[in-house]
Amino acid sequence: MTRRLASEPIDVAVIGGGPAGATAARLLAQWGHRVVLLTRAAASPALVESLPPSSVRVLDRLGVRESVEGVAFPRATGNTVCWANATAPHVEVFARGAYGLQVRRELFDRLLRREAERAGVVLRRRANVRQIVSDDGGETWLVGVAGARKADRIRARWVLDCSGRARLSSRGGQSLTTRAPRTVAVIATWRQATWPDIDHAHTLVESYADGWIWSMPRTSTQRDIAVMLDAERAVRRDALTAHYHSELARSSWFRSLTARASLITPAWARDASAYLTPTIARRGLLLVGDAASAVDPLSSFGVKKAMASAWLAAIVTHTCLETPVAGDEACAYYTASEHRMYESLQRQLGAMAVAPAAAYGSAFWTRRAALHAAPAIDSSTLNNRSAAIAALDAMRGRSAVRFRVAADVREVERPIVRGNRLVLEPHLSAPALDGDVRYAHNVNIVRLVRLASAHEQVPSLFEAYNRAAPTTERVPISNFLSALSTLVGARILDLL
Repeated sequence: MTRRLASEPIDVAVIGGGPAGATAARLLAQWGHRVVLLTRAAASPALVESLPPSSVRVLDRLGVRESVEGVAFPRATGNTVCWANATAPHVEVFARGAYGLQVRRELFDRLLRREAERAGVVLRRRANVRQIVSDDGGETWLVGVAGARKADRIRARWVLDCSGRARLSSRGGQSLTTRAPRTVAVIATWRQATWPDIDHAHTLVESYADGWIWSMPRTSTQRDIAVMLDAERAVRRDALTAHYHSELARSSWFRSLTARASLITPAWARDASAYLTPTIARRGLLLVGDAASAVDPLSSFGVKKAMASAWLAAIVTHTCLETPVAGDEACAYYTASEHRMYESLQRQLGAMAVAPAAAYGSAFWTRRAALHAAPAIDSSTLNNRSAAIAALDAMRGRSAVRFRVAADVREVERPIVRGNRLVLEPHLSAPALDGDVRYAHNVNIVRLVRLASAHEQVPSLFEAYNRAAPTTERVPISNFLSALSTLVGARILDLL
C-alpha cells in the first residue's frame, strides 16, 4: 500500500548510507535540517579500505574521529611497495607522527550511520529507491521508495544522490566521461597464521606487467588481496578464481607472500574504473561521492574523496536551503570543485604509472601513464614557474619597486566556503587566468593586489599585507614572495 505524501516536504533526502551519504546527512542534521537517510544492503562483499593520514582532518571536521578510533581499526604508519621491477619491497613511511587507518567498510559505514542518527537523521533501512523526479515546478523532489513492508514517496526540497556507482538519479540518462582505461578488481580473502616480513597494518602494493596488486589487513591473520586488471581481460564468473590465481602467479612478491597462505573465499570481481558523471549538480539535486565521480584505487583516496565530496555537498545544500537565490552559483561551484578533485587524482594516477610503463612497456601501464601528460584543469599563467622566478630576480635587482595593476584585471564576486556556508567574496579575473582566483600560495591575492601600488619596498608591502590580514590569514615571507612573483610573472601586476 502506498502511503499518502506529507503536506510539508522534508529538507533533504539522502540516498545511500555509505561514507558519502552518512557524512552529508550528519552534517545537515547538525546544522538544523530535517534529513532522511535511505540505505539498503550492499550489493557486493565489504572490503577493507585505506584512509590516508589526511583523512583524519575530515573525521575531525565531521566530529567522528574519536568514535572511529574507538573501533580500534589498525593504524598504518606507511605502505610497503614493490614497484616497477623492484628487486625487493620497500617501506614508504608517512610523515612523522602521521598515520592512516585500515577500515572494514561494513563496520565503518555502520558507525557513520549511527553517528548520523545521533545527530537527528531519520534512517530508513532496506529502502530501495525506485524513482527520483522533480515536483511542484522544480521546487521539490519526489523519491519513490520500496521498503521491506511498505512503499511510499518522500517529498524533499533537496536530494543528495550518494548511491555510488549505481547513480540512481541518472540511471540510463548520462554517458560517463573518462580518459582512463576501464579497470576491474578481482578480490579474495586469504588467511595465514603469520604473514612473513611485513608490517601487519600496512597496505601492500606490487606492480607487474599487466596490472597491479594490493592487500590490506582484515584481521591479524586475514588479508584482502585484489588484482587490478584491464576490463577487457576479465573472464567468466565460473573461471574467475582460476584466472585470479594465474595473475598472482605472474607477480613476484605476492606469489611468495601467498605461497603458504590459504584462500578462504572464492574470487569475486567489481568495477574499479574511474569516471566523471557529466551533470553532477542542478538546483535541488546533487550527485555526491562515487555517484559524481570515481577515481582509480591506486590513489587510496576513494573513501576520503567521498567524505570530502559529501562535506562540500552539505555546505552547498545548507547554503541553498538558507538562501535559495544562491542555488545556481552554488551548484556551479560544487561542479567545478568535483572536476578539480577528479582531474587532480587522475593526474596522480598517471604519475604513478610512469615508472612501470617504462619498466614493462605494456599497454596496461602506458595507457595509464598518458594521464600524467593531461593538462592541469587550471592552465593559466599562474602556473608559469619560470615566469615567476624571472619576476623574483627582477625585483631583487632593484633598490625600489613600483607596481601597477594590469588594465585588464577586474574584481568579481564568487563563492567561497566560510564555516558551513558559501559566501560571495572578491576574486581576480583577467584574460590570462583560467577562471577567477582568490588565493595563490595561501596568500589572498585580492588583498595583495589592492595594496601593491601603495608601496615601493617589498618588506613594507609584506608588513602591510599581514597587518591587513586576519590572524588566520597571515603568511610567512616565503609564501608572500611566491605569490608576489607569481602575480608579476603572470602580468597581473606590472613591474614599472
